[in-house]
Amino acid sequence: MTETNRSELERKEIIKKYKNLLSLCKPFMNRHDVGLVRKAIDISLEAFKNKRQKHGMPYIFKSFEIARIVIEELGLGRTSILASLLYQAVADKSVDLKEISEKFGDHVVHIIEGVNSISAIATSKNSMQSDNLQMFLLTLAKDVRVLLLQLAIRLYKMRNIDLYPTDDHSQIALETTHLYSPLAHRMGLYNIKGEMDDLSMKVNLPDVYNTIDKLLHETQIERDDFVTKVINPLELSLQKRRLKVNIKWRTKRVHSIYRKMRKQNVEFDEVYDKFAIRIVLDSKLKNEKSDCWRAYSLVTDVYSPNPKRLRDWISIPKSNGYESLHTTVMGPGGKWVEIQIRTKRMDDIAEKGLAAHWRYKGGNGEAELDKLLSNFRDVFEQSGVDASDVYDSFKMNVYSDEVFVFTPNGDLKKLPTGATVLDFAFDIHTDVGAKCVSAKINHKVVPLRQTLKNGDQIEIITSNNQKPKPDWLNFVVTSKAKAKIRKAIDEYKFKIAEDGKEIVKRKFKNWKLTYDDTNINRILKELKLKTAQDLYYQIAKEKIDSLQLKAILLSETKSESKNGHDLPEAKPENENLDQNNAYLLSNKDLKGVDYKIAKCCRPTQGDSVIGFVTIGQGISIHKSNCPNAQNMSEKFGYRQVELGSNIPDKSFHTSIKISGKDRFGLIADISDIVDKDLKLNIQSINVDKNESGDFNGFTNWGANLHLSINFLKKENHRCA
Repeated sequence: MTETNRSELERKEIIKKYKNLLSLCKPFMNRHDVGLVRKAIDISLEAFKNKRQKHGMPYIFKSFEIARIVIEELGLGRTSILASLLYQAVADKSVDLKEISEKFGDHVVHIIEGVNSISAIATSKNSMQSDNLQMFLLTLAKDVRVLLLQLAIRLYKMRNIDLYPTDDHSQIALETTHLYSPLAHRMGLYNIKGEMDDLSMKVNLPDVYNTIDKLLHETQIERDDFVTKVINPLELSLQKRRLKVNIKWRTKRVHSIYRKMRKQNVEFDEVYDKFAIRIVLDSKLKNEKSDCWRAYSLVTDVYSPNPKRLRDWISIPKSNGYESLHTTVMGPGGKWVEIQIRTKRMDDIAEKGLAAHWRYKGGNGEAELDKLLSNFRDVFEQSGVDASDVYDSFKMNVYSDEVFVFTPNGDLKKLPTGATVLDFAFDIHTDVGAKCVSAKINHKVVPLRQTLKNGDQIEIITSNNQKPKPDWLNFVVTSKAKAKIRKAIDEYKFKIAEDGKEIVKRKFKNWKLTYDDTNINRILKELKLKTAQDLYYQIAKEKIDSLQLKAILLSETKSESKNGHDLPEAKPENENLDQNNAYLLSNKDLKGVDYKIAKCCRPTQGDSVIGFVTIGQGISIHKSNCPNAQNMSEKFGYRQVELGSNIPDKSFHTSIKISGKDRFGLIADISDIVDKDLKLNIQSINVDKNESGDFNGFTNWGANLHLSINFLKKENHRCA
């Protein structure tokens, strides 16, 4: 084929697709809107006139096909159609957003920005990682049209996966399975969800896919004959009652059958529901429910139903708008058959999902969709959320079954299966959840952890003294509840941390140390904390003693001095102290510092002592040869403080043993000497049966203890 002939064929194909796209728009657009679509196509044609796809076809074909999916398979309107035609031209910088805004409005710009930001994330090899996944889902959750357009783009990509590098096929299919397919499911786009699952399976499990697909083709004739036998009696029965119906059926998709085989652990031949029969009624809106139940009654008159397999989504539709009656009946030959009963309106919503819901609900439909996505935003906007939490919350929102419960006023609430009393409370209002202490289910008091069941009527009991607790996160299941609990805990932690920050600032000022990021970062590194807020919080909760901070900074200062940094020359307080110790504090340093005398060894003035920084109790002072001190030195060397023998004046407990002959008034004389002459406080006196006593006194550090003992010896005659 010559280049001229090829160009002519392409020109004709472009014109054909151009006209086809406009013809799809005309039934639901006015002349002005159709003109805008024509203008968007012209901009794209100009932008892609020299750009081709991998197989050599004009790039504009991609824009035409995505726009067609948006119209025919998603049922979206003008704004989304314009965005589908223009987003790639903006991404390629062939046209700027200012021009788009002037010609088509800010709504189109908003969608294009969302789609292109997602595309930038999706092209990353790490698009499933924590930050990218969170950003991806949060962007989708901002505008439902961004989500739906992204689904159209992904569907095109899966249908034309050969246009992309072979090495990327597995990653594309994996993203489709874990992200886009669940989103299509949540939007009620079951056909698109099913096709995505099949195409992904074809990439990642080609042998399994081909085997099941081959078996379906081999059993097609047998299946056709069986379905005809099932349908004929139903048609006769429904026509007799003058119900306008269209009965159709379809074989279930390969991936759906594969999932049943795995779930039930059976072979292909043992999967009984490989197809579903659908009865679509032509009913007026006011008669829809009654007509569906009439049809159900006629079906069960012909075939015996399985009562455990009845699903009523007409009385209470799914959150994505899906309405239908599902039943399983015993068909010819003792085989189970799934039958779905719905109206044309319901069938349209089932085919096109929530997008079709707009056309029937009017302008409020979009608000309902935004409400559905608010749960995504609640969890994805939280900072510091783990990747697994993000994905688990995502799955909970898109795949969970529902439980239906009632408020005391009889209002219906839908929550995911497994939801608890606390989930229900947060669904009512954030303040109700935060103050919830228990509840009454069907007039019986139950705890917060109680799992809800269909039909439960719930009354929440609150208290103004209640506050969200971290352990609540262990049993709530809804992303809204988890997000609100995390937020409340973070706010409480922030307030506590602010108090801790003030404590640290005051301590630094007293220690004449510089309060700055450098010193704080030194402390964070030493204590292995992630943020300054964590430090301040633990200081305020007294989990970290403030003296530990000083010890760390002094250690850093000494280390820098050894490394030759310019520091002010300090006059040594005690040259006899071991210079190899990591910490060095003098008597002067201990002024204003809390410390205690260890009870295990009770050091006194003149003893060689050593200190250890404790949590919440200052410095604990031990004898240097104390076994406990040696053990602590091995395990917690970084907390060690060498004190030498410069022990400051401070009261302490000690024991003095006095032996002598017992006589009348001995205890009174000893008490009189200690109290009046030595000015000491007696805590307790114990006397044994052998006329010897243990005297427990309360005296001071320093020479006072030795002076007191000498004085007692001199006064021996008074105690004899």
